[in-house]
Amino acid sequence: MGMRRWIFALLGVLALSLVACGDSEKPDGDDPGVGGAGGDGVGGAGGYEEPGGPPVVESIDPDRGGPAFRIRIKGKNLSPVGPKNSIFFVATEGSDRPTIEAKGVAADSGGTWFETDVPFTAKTGPTLITVDSPDGRYSVEGPVFTVTDDRLTPVLGQLNPSLITAAEKSVEVSSQGNGFYKDHSLLFINDVEHPIDWSKSTFTRLVFTLPPSMANTPGDYRVVVRTPSPQGMLQSFPQVLKVVPPLNLLEAELIGQGFVRLRFDQPVASPEKRYFRIDGFNRRQNYGVRRAFRPAGYMDRVDLELNFATEPGKTYKVVVQPDYTSMVGGAIVEREAQFEGKEF
Repeated sequence: MGMRRWIFALLGVLALSLVACGDSEKPDGDDPGVGGAGGDGVGGAGGYEEPGGPPVVESIDPDRGGPAFRIRIKGKNLSPVGPKNSIFFVATEGSDRPTIEAKGVAADSGGTWFETDVPFTAKTGPTLITVDSPDGRYSVEGPVFTVTDDRLTPVLGQLNPSLITAAEKSVEVSSQGNGFYKDHSLLFINDVEHPIDWSKSTFTRLVFTLPPSMANTPGDYRVVVRTPSPQGMLQSFPQVLKVVPPLNLLEAELIGQGFVRLRFDQPVASPEKRYFRIDGFNRRQNYGVRRAFRPAGYMDRVDLELNFATEPGKTYKVVVQPDYTSMVGGAIVEREAQFEGKEF
């Protein structure tokens, strides 16, 4: 009897083992609760709710705007990488074939929107949205977009150059900014319209030429850009272009043993010895100058302490470096003067 019970127990263990082995080899998908080939849309063949499936376009916000206006395309399954999204606009009024592409410049990491700017040649009409996704390129029809005559307010950045030393020559001036509409935006200098060089200008860069009559006349010139628009006359914040007189060295005089005084035609910038040298002395000799300083009470003069003894009756020449300026930034023009050694 004991042997029979032992055999039955062994058979029961073997049966349980066979059932367990059979379950472990069961193919996925036979049990609907496991998630088979149909799935729930996350990686399954029939689901399109997650990024990677065909995009769904819900709206364009705003649905109207002028050239260069920033718009946002909203929906689902859009690419989180801006340039992988595009919106196409029609090139002519009444067309039903969008052909002008504007790539995305920003996008949501969740694929719910991307942004772009309205092309300058876009016209009112239907749109087409394309998305490059892991599954390939998708194209879907978008809402109608209305292109208006509205313009962005111009933004005029710092002028380059913003300071000019007066001279009888024209000077090219540029500015980085935006909102410069070709053949539409206007430039004004002291409230007088002035031509823009559109051959060199873009939507984000403005170039114009200051004529000799202005470039040679010291003063402050107020520069603004104005753009006519249905919203009214749009105007940038002004930038000031300064024209200042050139700096000239008038004379040099030995005022004491080893000291030379320089006189200029206007107040000068803070002096340093690197700006001055005595002709005939080299770098190893510190160009003959030990130090340079402005004498008390004189804004238009500079004293040089020499590092050598002058010889009576001998003529010496002081040379001012070309990067030395007046107090207001004027470049130096006359920069050489002679002095004579003498006994004290």
